[in-house]
Amino acid sequence: MQKKVLLDDAGTSEELEKVIKYYDLLGVGSRVIVPTTNKQVLSQIDEVYKVKELRSHLCKTREN
Repeated sequence: MQKKVLLDDAGTSEELEKVIKYYDLLGVGSRVIVPTTNKQVLSQIDEVYKVKELRSHLCKTREN
């Protein structure tokens, strides 16, 4: 069974290590998504997908 785990704004590599420790239990095809601005947190990760930063004038808000 595939699972998706979102670890929002991981601030330290220790937080990420706790999830990685049990990665094999998640099942084949599972994904762990870790949005963070701290690149050092991702130093132990094999696959990192860098997303372009949104420009504020392109973002829609309720005020616009």
